[in-house]
Amino acid sequence: MAKGELASTTVPPRIRNWSTANRSTSVMPWGATRTSTSTSPGTRPKIIGRLPAEGLQAASIRYLHHHVILNYHYYLSDENLLNLSPETEALLAGYQQKSAEALILLVSYPEATATSNAFANFNRHYLEQGGKNGLVVLENNKWSGSKISGRLLLIILEADRRQLAEILLKTVDLADEERRLK
Repeated sequence: MAKGELASTTVPPRIRNWSTANRSTSVMPWGATRTSTSTSPGTRPKIIGRLPAEGLQAASIRYLHHHVILNYHYYLSDENLLNLSPETEALLAGYQQKSAEALILLVSYPEATATSNAFANFNRHYLEQGGKNGLVVLENNKWSGSKISGRLLLIILEADRRQLAEILLKTVDLADEERRLK
């Protein structure tokens, strides 16, 4: 087979021969039914409310539960270092303040012990030379750091400036749910 040529044998005949007419008589009515029964858009995950608004690049927010999806947006490791699962809520968000940019990851775990394990695992692999404030300079000369509180883990994956990393570590809301509801 020549480079760029499609292998028709890899597509099952029933799919390869599925005409536009067949699609419009089977899929389109189903889609119309699904659309008409949906009365509202999905609800925003509550974890997004923990992000400080100043400098947040709203279009950069990515909500996820799996390390493969995290790696698609920001490669961390082939391993699931943070133990992301359907029981965790995670989001990536970009920030820009003045001429500095940052990318953060905020994860909510079902239990505080899972948070502690993920925090230790991340720090062991990425921030082992971190100082008492947990900030380190990466090979690409960007800053990284992490912080936990209860069931929440905050990671500054990359920040152009140390000051921006410090601001985000201080301003992302890591208060316990119980304290937030009082």
